[in-house]
This record gives sequence, structure tokens and C-alpha cells, in this order.
Amino acid sequence: LSCKLSYAQKKGIRISHSVTTDLAGLENVDCCSLIGNLIDNGTEAAMKVAEEKRYLELEITGDACKLPVRVRNAARLG
Repeated sequence: LSCKLSYAQKKGIRISHSVTTDLAGLENVDCCSLIGNLIDNGTEAAMKVAEEKRYLELEITGDACKLPVRVRNAARLG
């Protein structure tokens, strides 16, 4: 996942990330696959806007019953 975030930064995308929960109970491969895919999609979308507007925010919160994951980027909708 660090490689994916580094790649995004090299493409001029400002990165912000926060993980405020324990990811215990998730298989490492599943967790990496899910978060990696979200980073890839966010990076791809951010590349479609001007470099000075590029950003990617990843936030993972939650508890033992749920795991909210939020990804935001500078992509235009529509």
C-alpha cells in the first residue's frame, strides 16, 4: 500500500490518510486488496484534473462490528 501512495505522490497528488481502528479480524490479503483498489481508483480519478487540484484522502474508522472506509479525491463527477 505504501508503494501505491508513493506512486500517487510522484504523480503530483497530495495524500492524506488516517486509520483510527484496529483492522484485526480482516485477512491481510483482503484488506490490502480492498484498500489498494480504492487507492488505485482514487489515483486514476485524480489524474484527470489539473495537477494543482489533485488530492487523495483515505480515512478508515470503525469498531468490531463495522469498518467505514472513505476515499475522496479531486475528480469531477459526471
